[in-house]
Amino acid sequence: MADNTHHDNHGQSTAAWTAVAILLVAAVVMSWAVVVASKPLFIIGAVIAVMQDGDLAHLKAYGFADREAGAAMTPDSLFRLASISKPIVTAAAMRMIELGKLSLEAAVTEWLPDFTPSAPDGSTPTITIRHLLTHTAGLAYDFMQPESGPYNRLKVSAGADGDISMEENLARIVKAGLVFPPGAAWLYSVA
Repeated sequence: MADNTHHDNHGQSTAAWTAVAILLVAAVVMSWAVVVASKPLFIIGAVIAVMQDGDLAHLKAYGFADREAGAAMTPDSLFRLASISKPIVTAAAMRMIELGKLSLEAAVTEWLPDFTPSAPDGSTPTITIRHLLTHTAGLAYDFMQPESGPYNRLKVSAGADGDISMEENLARIVKAGLVFPPGAAWLYSVA
């Protein structure tokens, strides 16, 4: 019987990678549920949207967008997702890889041609999708560097300020350079 499972360059099936991504999402959701259960009134507002057969079946805002100001939550309220988006993006990327629409070994410059930060030795290495998804690209966070570090000097955003565009932040990351060459180490980062 033929094995129709697609494998990447490291012998891992994309189905296995997808399973890992789903487990990561489940772990984040479980952690969040524990926090919510342990802190009464932790959730002060929410928006629930339910799609059924491609149509919006339910949309309703609950609670407050700003409890202290008494501002009600609205269906178009914006939420700062921060790192909760990482497992969601990973699961989506792994599904695209499983469908053959994306490769773990694809260079990020296919989509962001100007995203070419230098390694500590001055070279401009290729950063792949795998590097971004596994936090091995050589990127960092400003709060993981000293005040005199390049992310802080150049005001690389961790996403909390929202005052700069993605293009500007990517340009700042390029100027800041990499902490290590892609694939050489692991560091939780803005990826």
